[in-house]
Formats: sequence, C-alpha cells, structure tokens
Amino acid sequence: MATTDIDLGILAQGPKGDKGDKGDPGQTGPQGLQGQRGEQGIQGQQGIQGPAGKSFSIKKTYATVALLNANGPNDLSEGDFAIIDSTVDDVDNAKLYVWTGGKASLVTDMSGAQGVQGPQGKQGIQGAQGPQGVQGEQGATGATGMSGKSYKPYISESDGHWHLTVDDPNDVLKDPFAVTAVFSGTCDGLTTSGYYGVNSTNVNGKPNSETGLLKVINAGEIITQAMHTVSDNLYIRNKHNGVWTAWRQTTLWT
Repeated sequence: MATTDIDLGILAQGPKGDKGDKGDPGQTGPQGLQGQRGEQGIQGQQGIQGPAGKSFSIKKTYATVALLNANGPNDLSEGDFAIIDSTVDDVDNAKLYVWTGGKASLVTDMSGAQGVQGPQGKQGIQGAQGPQGVQGEQGATGATGMSGKSYKPYISESDGHWHLTVDDPNDVLKDPFAVTAVFSGTCDGLTTSGYYGVNSTNVNGKPNSETGLLKVINAGEIITQAMHTVSDNLYIRNKHNGVWTAWRQTTLWT
C-alpha cells in the first residue's frame, strides 16, 4: 500500500487578538420639530360603467386572411373572434383576429400554443405471443474489482496546516501473467485483456473441443484472441465491428 501526504496550505486556526478598550458614549441630539399634516384632497366622481364584454369564443375559421377580410362583414359582428386555419407552412396559420370597427385586427399568433387534445383512439388488437427464446449460457465469473482509495484529513503539529493522507491499496506490483480459470460460459464473452485458463470442455466458443490457454488483447476497436491448446496447436481470431472471425490454425515452426 502506498501513502501520500498532501499539505493543503490552510492554517487550521490563527492566534487570538487582545480585547480593545471600550469607547465613550456619544451625546443625545435635540429632538426635531413635528411637521404639519397636509389637507385631504377632494374625491373624484365615479366613472360611467362600460358595456359588458363578450366571453371568448372563436366565431369563424378562414383559410386565408383575404377570405376573412372579404366575408367578415357578413359573418362577424363587433367583438367576434376569427382564426386562420391553413397549413403549418403558411405564415398566417393560427393567427387570431377580432372584428372591431368594421375590420379584422390581429390579436396574437397562436401557432406556438398547445392544441386541443383529441379523443382517445381505440385500443389495438393484441398480437400473438411469440415463442420463448433459448436460455443463454452463463458467462464466466469476472475478476474481483480493486479497492478504492481512502482519504484522512489531519492538522500537522509542525506547521499548523490542514494535511491530507491518501492510502492507495492498489499501488502494488501486479503479476502481468496472472491466469483466470474459466470452467463454463463461452470464449466469446472473454474480451478483457489478460490470460484465461480454459479448463473445461463445457466452455463454448473454442476452436475445437480441446482445453488450453487463451490470451486476450483488447485494443478498443479490435479484440484479438489466441488459443494454445493442450495438443500444442495454436489458433487465432479477432472481433471487429462486433463480429468474431472464424478461428484460424497457425504454426510457430517450419
């Protein structure tokens, strides 16, 4: 285990200063004169009540603004609302107008407003249930993960600063040729770089029925596997774009 000490450079607590002298109290100033109260203004007369407004509703829809202007005098009365209902490509689509003073006046563009929710559609017919798939094979047990680092803050007696020690249990020399034993599953799932002892004929994805030593090199875009069987034969293959190539037998001698 490796331990690292970090000086954060922050003083834990500074020295306490001396207490200052108490100041003399100031003199009380004279009280100011009270201002005079102003006179209350005369209340104005109540205004005349305006006519009752119409409740909001859209009286007519038109395909274009031109049709609105042409038919408005016959279709609409003072205070009626009309809307343009054309296509989403039309700049005038969803514009709201009010008929006032014998003409249509634009109120707002409602193209960004949420439309009225339509009725719920009928439920579709349920499809037939498909056949149950074949159960997949159990994969090989993965290696145990590394322990995490631990951090311990403390105040150093030598400088009074906050320090931090970091303990890393993974900072040890590891055996680069450590072999992971595999007794079940498939070689197709062994994609982490390392050495694997394929110790059972029950393991699938081998070049043949033999057991042996499997070496895996994962380079990100391509994964290479080399299988050295117990009969001293060597096979290689790789995985690229998610597909394994066929095993190919090679020789290391003439």
